[in-house]
Amino acid sequence: KEHKEIMDGLDDFTVSILNADKDSRVTQARHYKTLQAMYKKPKPNQDAVRQILDLEFQSRRAFIDSDVLKEEERAGKILEAYPCFKELHNVMDELR
Repeated sequence: KEHKEIMDGLDDFTVSILNADKDSRVTQARHYKTLQAMYKKPKPNQDAVRQILDLEFQSRRAFIDSDVLKEEERAGKILEAYPCFKELHNVMDELR
């Protein structure tokens, strides 16, 4: 109810941006879950992995750059969240 009252006080443009951001987060989460599922298989399809990594880039950068990760734990947590980066070719693609 409170959310609806807040949204009612905003102009249509602002509401559309907020809704798009929510949809974007849902989509990014879906991409992340897909990537995780791919790496539960013995041989993930690398073309599909590359495509998902491209789609999920913004969310991944936000996670990597966030203050949630302590500096000394950062590398381990990133590899835990993104096992695809244990493969050199994925790391090299990320750096391009």
